[in-house]
Amino acid sequence: LQVKLAELQMKLIQSEFQVIMSGMKEGLDRAEMELKALGEIPSTLVEKRALFRSIRENMVKGIAADTLDGRVSSLSLHIHSNNAMRPSAEFHIASKRFRDTLHSSKFANISELRVGSKVYAIHQNKEVHDVISFIDEENGSVYLN
Repeated sequence: LQVKLAELQMKLIQSEFQVIMSGMKEGLDRAEMELKALGEIPSTLVEKRALFRSIRENMVKGIAADTLDGRVSSLSLHIHSNNAMRPSAEFHIASKRFRDTLHSSKFANISELRVGSKVYAIHQNKEVHDVISFIDEENGSVYLN
């Protein structure tokens, strides 16, 4: 009985093996296509910042082009409110808030240097992650821990 069951089990595995392998191959092909569609994934901080800036600039340009004289700006005022804003004005306020969020994110350029601030810098083609310990304003130098 054990021999018969073992043979039956082997036949079942052999018959399903091709289906399993083809399913795995389809999944691998689909994953490769999705990875190619993503493009090159940035690996260094410089590449990540460049990608972030590019996305941010494209969004700002797209928002400006689509709203200043486009469909959103031509919508009428809300009827039920005495001090209603045009939808385009509401959109611009929300866009400004979103832009401010992007500018304050960790990939945005440094706008202010203070002792104790964590910074990511590129020095001699190496990424440096450290804390500012001293700022020499006379010589324009920043020293890290």
